[in-house]
Amino acid sequence: MDSLAPNDSQKHEAAPIGKRRGLRRFVLPWLLILVALAALTIVATGNMRVSTGPASGEGCLGTLPTLSPDKATFRIGTLNMHGGVGEDDVYNLRRTIEAIRDTDFCALNEVRGRLTGDPRNQAQELAEATNHAWLYLPSERRFWHDDFGNGLITRLPVEEWVRTPLPTEPQHGGLRNATVVRVAFGSQIVQFLLTHIDRSRDQSNQLRMITRLYDSLAEPSVLLGDLNADSNNPDVRALLARPGVHDCIAEATGNARDRIDWILARGLKARGGGIIKNGASDHPMYWVDLAPNP
Repeated sequence: MDSLAPNDSQKHEAAPIGKRRGLRRFVLPWLLILVALAALTIVATGNMRVSTGPASGEGCLGTLPTLSPDKATFRIGTLNMHGGVGEDDVYNLRRTIEAIRDTDFCALNEVRGRLTGDPRNQAQELAEATNHAWLYLPSERRFWHDDFGNGLITRLPVEEWVRTPLPTEPQHGGLRNATVVRVAFGSQIVQFLLTHIDRSRDQSNQLRMITRLYDSLAEPSVLLGDLNADSNNPDVRALLARPGVHDCIAEATGNARDRIDWILARGLKARGGGIIKNGASDHPMYWVDLAPNP
């Protein structure tokens, strides 16, 4: 009977096994909690909108087509493309391509970069589909990539560009910028100012900064983009009242009100224009043919 009782060595071997099992039962839940907290921290950090800050460069990306040297007018467009999502809430970049195809220079708002899949941003994708060169001008980064902002497609040579963040109140989620682009426009250099203005509390400060920027540009110059304000806005009225400023869309189409997308020019004249509503976005696409003032 005595042989059936555990000896001292067996007692010492059994105790550590029990302790290890108890340790695993204690440690494993805490490891899972730490992993979950780390994952949540990564997601929360990546989801934060961060300003891309100022930037500048020379030229544009892609291949410029050859234009006729005696081309008298140039087609300028602006479109808030809503990331390629149309009025029907369906993503379909083909409609955006058709809307902007015939422009020589088109400002784009709400342009998206991509975190996965196709490595091209939407400005590049649109340019390659329409025989344009391009620039992507993001205003914010999320999940460690250039996520959202403005862009342009062009058949006109870009000499240089300067991107500037617009003022934003602390803790405000929307980040916006403005870019001055020097473009060869026939025998002239035209300075384009592209922007997308906030619709809420940052709007007035941003519009006033845009007005100062536009005032600083030598003629000929063009301001285009989504100002998120119509002609009833006092800052827009002040902008329109600047000497020599032409509301090109109004002059070309007669649509002077109930519009938040703008093409304003100094030292240039609208020779025609139009509005494209093909459901590509929650905004129409506006275009004008510009020529130097006689």
